[in-house]
Amino acid sequence: MPEIIPTRIIWSSGSMLGVRRSRLDDPIARQTPLRVPSAFAEVFPDGSASGTELVLNVLRTAQLLLARVTAAIQPFGLSPAGFSLLDVLANAGEPLSPRVISQRLLVAPQTLTSLLDSLERRGLIRRTPHPRDRRAILVVATEAGSALLHAACTPVVAGEMEWTRSLRESERQTLIALLGRLQASLYAESEAP
Repeated sequence: MPEIIPTRIIWSSGSMLGVRRSRLDDPIARQTPLRVPSAFAEVFPDGSASGTELVLNVLRTAQLLLARVTAAIQPFGLSPAGFSLLDVLANAGEPLSPRVISQRLLVAPQTLTSLLDSLERRGLIRRTPHPRDRRAILVVATEAGSALLHAACTPVVAGEMEWTRSLRESERQTLIALLGRLQASLYAESEAP
């Protein structure tokens, strides 16, 4: 029986929160980029080592960046989900239905309802009746929500410059294009019958 090779990072939005770089003293945890063991092809002959490494590294990068964004917005009392929701509303230019918000945030409707309730209690968003459909509602950011989003964006935007400074502008553009192709492929795959 071949040896089982651990190749997955357990995804948890909070797994890297509060972890200082100096506390990551395990050489495997600090390995960059993450690589699968040399016996990967033997254990998973139908797999793709580079495909697994790509997913591992995208997830690890997302964890590291999410931890930094979370730390930047925490002083404003926002979670990453709340920050993202306010951002979606601010960039929409018009009130949105919860269904549209749920699709843009890639969250379940039940999760969105709880988030909307929380932000509404804080006066950051407002639910209004849909003008043409009495059964539906629309969601809009309040002035307080827009102001808080703007204030929270300032340290995030400064952080983004810092966090990506190791890449030249041309490398950033290449990475954005490649991730866009991957995202488009994943969207098309999820919409296929």
